[in-house]
Amino acid sequence: MVQSPASREAAYWDRWNAENREHGQSEVSHRQAYLVRRWLDRIGRRDLRILEVGCGAGWFVDQLVAYGTVTGVDITPTVLDRARERVPQATFLTGDVLDVDLHLASFDVVVGLEVLSHVEDHQAFVARLHDLLVDGGHLMLATQNRPVLQDHCLIAPPHEDQRRRWFSREELTDLTAPHFTVVRLHSATPLAHRGYRRRPASPRIRRGLEKYLGPGWARAWAWPMEWAGWGFTLMFHGGKRTA
Repeated sequence: MVQSPASREAAYWDRWNAENREHGQSEVSHRQAYLVRRWLDRIGRRDLRILEVGCGAGWFVDQLVAYGTVTGVDITPTVLDRARERVPQATFLTGDVLDVDLHLASFDVVVGLEVLSHVEDHQAFVARLHDLLVDGGHLMLATQNRPVLQDHCLIAPPHEDQRRRWFSREELTDLTAPHFTVVRLHSATPLAHRGYRRRPASPRIRRGLEKYLGPGWARAWAWPMEWAGWGFTLMFHGGKRTA
């Protein structure tokens, strides 16, 4: 039986999440989660209604439940079944966020970690997240930083069943501007495999500083590079625009 492109894509991400997200997270993912938690801490509430789009194996949902009620949405079938068992206090829905039955204006915060670059229609995706948020709601995205990955990193080409469209800071700003005001936008986790950035942005240096001098030193080393735009990730915190 021939699978549809959507079925092949779901099967690919199901395998990928099972292999890469159910048994520990990378430094990049830990940093993304840390920054989103900091933004949530600044809101200062523990009764938030949170939607995580592209929640994958649900590893971050497990952290988000400390801030309120959480709904996770992803196209992956079997990893979500296991997520439901691991995080029973959350709700998990299988499907595309554009099509899943969700009430408009029903979430205080929408979170998406590395999902933007893998959707088919970026404008429709951002518009949908806007519509799902209450007035005064927050969008918190982490997405790959195109100039860094393209010019300074060695990244394998995408799988045949994987969509991939990275964004620069300027492109991300233009994409979100019709629907969100920028609260914060900066890069995170300096990374380079080639060129003059390779040594200062080496994960080995950060790990060494953390091991021998403490995490504060590692963050102090990385911080100027993050704000200079050298990070693997673009971290976007936006506020919903209202008419």
